Amino acid sequence: MNKLTCLLSKILKIDESQIGDGLTQSSTSSWDSMNHLLLVAEIEKEFQVRLTTSEVVGMNSVKSVKEVLKNHGVQIST
Repeated sequence: MNKLTCLLSKILKIDESQIGDGLTQSSTSSWDSMNHLLLVAEIEKEFQVRLTTSEVVGMNSVKSVKEVLKNHGVQIST
């Protein structure tokens, strides 16, 4: 599995097999505000990026997280 999937699985405490582009903050009870902040901090650390406030707020799905990382030049394997 890729780094992003492992990170999401660890923070959201869900199996990696449940993580796909369709996974959203609203459909995942463990993706609360605290875990969102942890996710942001871990993404910045793991991928060595600095996210803007609008990027952080807009990251409400796995697909949007990947898009933000892509915009920072990070390639996520699928």
